[in-house]
Amino acid sequence: MSRLTFAQGLPRWLHKQVRAEVKLLRLTDWTIQVQPAEQDDLREWTGTKAPRICLGSLDAVPSSKMATLCIWNEIEPHISIRDFVRHEFLHAILAPIRVTIEQGFAAKPRMNEFHINRLALDAEEQVIAHLIEVLNDGGK
Repeated sequence: MSRLTFAQGLPRWLHKQVRAEVKLLRLTDWTIQVQPAEQDDLREWTGTKAPRICLGSLDAVPSSKMATLCIWNEIEPHISIRDFVRHEFLHAILAPIRVTIEQGFAAKPRMNEFHINRLALDAEEQVIAHLIEVLNDGGK
């Protein structure tokens, strides 16, 4: 069962939607904190373009299955957040691939490209297994 905590002041409708996505994406074994964020903290850099404003962000630590979901503190019920929440939680599911590649490059003097690719492929296989479980079960 996930430990899902919401910061004070976040609306109940938001709790319900986030809980539904945690269940659907089978993140029930994660510890997830949901907290509000100022719009200035939610600027997403897009390369050479000016930063764009997004509805929130997720910081995930896959090795300990912990995540913090930050959501714009002025979000309103008429704004559909389903796809946004799914998008952010998919970052948690895919995080092992990113972390593996980062660790591989950090250890590059000791590891050759083959070993880094092997580690990334193993992480990718874990993610695929998780997604197959979600697709086969429909989040039930």
